[in-house]
Amino acid sequence: MLLNPSLGIVNSILGLDISWLTDKRYALPELTAVLVWTELGFSYIYLTAAIRNLPEDVLESADVEGASWMQKIWKIVLPLISPSLFYLFCTLSVSSMIMVRLVLILTQGGPAGSTETLIYRMYNLAYNNSNYSSAYALGVVVFVMVLGLMILNFWMEKRSVFYD
Repeated sequence: MLLNPSLGIVNSILGLDISWLTDKRYALPELTAVLVWTELGFSYIYLTAAIRNLPEDVLESADVEGASWMQKIWKIVLPLISPSLFYLFCTLSVSSMIMVRLVLILTQGGPAGSTETLIYRMYNLAYNNSNYSSAYALGVVVFVMVLGLMILNFWMEKRSVFYD
């Protein structure tokens, strides 16, 4: 309802007249914004827990040594919460690559295929067209893409994630 072109609050607040989910130019960015909005709460809770579990004595010693707030963030906070950031980056990158629920619910791949993701295409091939062999082949391609992304993530993890 927020994105409804005539009744939605988004258009009335911004003073626009845009059909967010039926206009080819705006549908995919809007789905991306909805995905970010749905994942924001989980990420916030996870990072809040990580930040609240930082050791107080380390932050106090940085204050005594005269570290600025930016130095504390870059040199203390980010390295200490890097395992949590790594976990969030992995889970959110995979969930964005295999995004299908929002496409199924909001646009069904339209308008004109502008929001059709690989997983939604695989779903269409298998369940709507009964083309299981093409759906299977597309599933293998998606698996290889996600595997490549995870290999890259774990390669970067060795350089930038610090465990205590």
